[in-house]
Amino acid sequence: VETAPEVVTTFQRVLSRRGRETGHRGGIILLHDLHEWSVDAFPQIVEWLMRENCRLLEEGEELYDIVDDPRVFFVPRGPFG
Repeated sequence: VETAPEVVTTFQRVLSRRGRETGHRGGIILLHDLHEWSVDAFPQIVEWLMRENCRLLEEGEELYDIVDDPRVFFVPRGPFG
């Protein structure tokens, strides 16, 4: 994966597969900003998620959360927490 469109397509494909296989949508996205294509893909992914949320809202489904601080998901483990 070396272009922003490939990153977006891969993200959508993995999210869809996860939903089919586990019944759960979502997760945490990790994009390394050392790759220009990851940086370019990020706003495209957020835009897609916003459009997808509009579709899900119309269907009465659970929406994707987009958080600006991932620490809300942090659970300390062990002494190095």
